[in-house]
Amino acid sequence: MKPFIISLLAVAPANLTQRGGSALTIEDKRSRFDGDALELNVSIETGQAREFGLAVYCDPDGKGGFPIAVEPGTKTLRLGAVKVPFELKAGERVELRVFLDKNLIEVFANDRQAVVASHKYAPQNLGISLFSVGGEIVATKASRWKIKSTYLGQ
Repeated sequence: MKPFIISLLAVAPANLTQRGGSALTIEDKRSRFDGDALELNVSIETGQAREFGLAVYCDPDGKGGFPIAVEPGTKTLRLGAVKVPFELKAGERVELRVFLDKNLIEVFANDRQAVVASHKYAPQNLGISLFSVGGEIVATKASRWKIKSTYLGQ
C-alpha cells in the first residue's frame, strides 16, 4: 500500500492518527521531512498497537527503511535488530528524540532509555515514516532540525 503524505502542520498542533498496516511519510510545507543529518522529536500516544514507531532512511515512496520500534508487549525498544528494555507506564506517551548522521542512528526514549545502531547508508533513501502494527497510535508532535554531520567533508 502506498504511504499517505501528511503535512507537518497536520501533525502539530492537530493530532495525526495512524492505523495499523500502512505508513505515513512526513513532510512539511517547505520540503520533505527527510535527510541524513537530522535531529527528530516525535511524541506518540500509544493506543493499542502491538508495535509502532518510525522508519528512517525510507525510499522515496516511504517504504523500507530502518525501524525504530516500540514493542509494549515485550517491553522493548528496537533499532533494527538491536533490542533494549523499555517499559511504558499505563497511558504513558512515547517521546522519541532521534539523531541521524549518515549510517549512525541514536535514539533517546522518554528521557530514560538510549540506544545506538548503525545501518548501511544509501544517500537516495532519506525518507521518514510513522508506522503501527495491530492498532492505532496518535502522533501529537513531530519536529526536525538539520544538523552538521560529524563525518569530515560532509
